Amino acid sequence: MDISIYFEPIKLSSIIETDNLHPNQLYNFVKIFGTEMSFPDIDDVDIALVGVNEGRASVDNLHCSKAPDAVRKYLYALYKPDFNLKIIDLGNIKPGKTNTPVLFCWYVMY
Repeated sequence: MDISIYFEPIKLSSIIETDNLHPNQLYNFVKIFGTEMSFPDIDDVDIALVGVNEGRASVDNLHCSKAPDAVRKYLYALYKPDFNLKIIDLGNIKPGKTNTPVLFCWYVMY
């Protein structure tokens, strides 16, 4: 099953300035599904990041759909740990007319 159809690429330029990053920052070690990069291979990964731009079922949590990119901004700026992990960022789950596609995507991936 091609799960890439459920994801939208990340617009990295709106999240982090890559020109100012140190070579040892996490951004340089994560395979990212972005506008300039293809969907990463999900085989043999240690960590797969998935953003959920969904806030329709949240209560008293206005703008929570912006959380995935806010987390990425600070996560990619962290320095790489001393151990090796294969990390991929699959992007954000595409929102549908209802929140059912998001729930289905979680079910398929789990």
